[in-house]
Amino acid sequence: MNGSEKIVGEIVQTTNCEIWLDLDGIVHLTSGNTPMDLPAARESVAAVVKLAGGKRVPLLVRMGRGTIPTREAREFFTSSGVQETTAIAMVADSRVTNMAANLYLGVFKPAVPTRLFGTESEAIDWLKGIR
Repeated sequence: MNGSEKIVGEIVQTTNCEIWLDLDGIVHLTSGNTPMDLPAARESVAAVVKLAGGKRVPLLVRMGRGTIPTREAREFFTSSGVQETTAIAMVADSRVTNMAANLYLGVFKPAVPTRLFGTESEAIDWLKGIR
């Protein structure tokens, strides 16, 4: 969390992510600095579903250093993992994570609009415009 978001309800802490819903209806997922395997991916998506309350929501993913998902996690995110979202904006905090995200977007084709951004404010503006 960067301190500027207004949080609605609880903050869900998973194995390697912190997830919350803001006043604009955007779910924020901030990953830690550990690799994301399939069980962690499923746990994160379950938290997004819980916070969304049965609605499809835009998702902002802040990817920490070293948070490169395993192949199984990437496949899960691309298929069933995005069903609860309307769009996904990703913000990487390192060159390595940025390169991994670009590779992911080039190889896997998420079922919802998905983009990588250099700043969080650009990502949020895009998500607000997607609705």
